[in-house]
Amino acid sequence: MVFFNNGGKDKQHAARVTEIYDEVSALKNHYSDQLAAQVKDHYPALRQYVMERAEEGSSFIMAWDQRYSQSTVTLNLPYS
Repeated sequence: MVFFNNGGKDKQHAARVTEIYDEVSALKNHYSDQLAAQVKDHYPALRQYVMERAEEGSSFIMAWDQRYSQSTVTLNLPYS
């Protein structure tokens, strides 16, 4: 991907995606019920990304579930 095109927007987007990916990895590795309740403080970029399409007043967990829910069939498929 060439980041010098598009006035630096590609580079900014890549930096945001990287930050969100790092926060997802950290949340996955350190997940607990208490940490999920503190996601706003510990993972602000991830929270902003997940909540940007959520209804006002939704919790992070509910918004995450709506955005990334899978059907029962796909939950039973092995990872390849």
